[in-house]
Amino acid sequence: MKSLFYVCLFVLIFSIDKPVYAQEDTLFNRYIDTIMDRFFSIKGKMPKGFTVLRASDPVNIPFWKNRNEEDEAKGLYDFHYLQSVDGECLLLYPIMPYPYLYKESRSPYHRITTNLTKALGLSSADSSFVFDEHVTTVTGKFVRDTFNADSIHFYNIPLEEAFEERYIYCTEMVITKADRASLYFKWYFTEKGKEKEREYLERLKGNLWFKDEWRLKAETERQE
Repeated sequence: MKSLFYVCLFVLIFSIDKPVYAQEDTLFNRYIDTIMDRFFSIKGKMPKGFTVLRASDPVNIPFWKNRNEEDEAKGLYDFHYLQSVDGECLLLYPIMPYPYLYKESRSPYHRITTNLTKALGLSSADSSFVFDEHVTTVTGKFVRDTFNADSIHFYNIPLEEAFEERYIYCTEMVITKADRASLYFKWYFTEKGKEKEREYLERLKGNLWFKDEWRLKAETERQE
């Protein structure tokens, strides 16, 4: 049932041809232009119906050098906090894409497994954990047309207590493309927000795109 829900959800969301327009936010736009586009060839803009609740500045703040356990646990240096205007959904938008590396231990599959088994109180080597029973993977034309990506992974993270005091549901979403950095999003919902999960996820349509120039640039650099 879990897999069928997210497959149907994804198809319904991104088969709807609805224009989406960005809201202005100087810091978020600067982050997209400077980090995502320039270094990772990923275009993006603010999803409609969201505002910045809290943001770190990846351009001027060396967040990777000034971490502490409390801030890291809250994701202060890892994500922009985007909140829906109705307050029922919180989207943690990754500041830094997770680099593509050839080592299997760094693959999205390994990282998702590690995150999930830890949340479930299991060992990543536990034979009782079956990846496809917990993770819904969507591939094909919908993913290519929506993000110019190869796959999207959805999985639920059980929460022992409410996040930010009011969000009681968590869905993680990972967008991947071969030989490219992956994007790890965290969606948090209130009880009312969970009922509108489809609506919130739809807001990313048209606001995130893996540019093909990355492959051309990489091939040129290898030839030089």
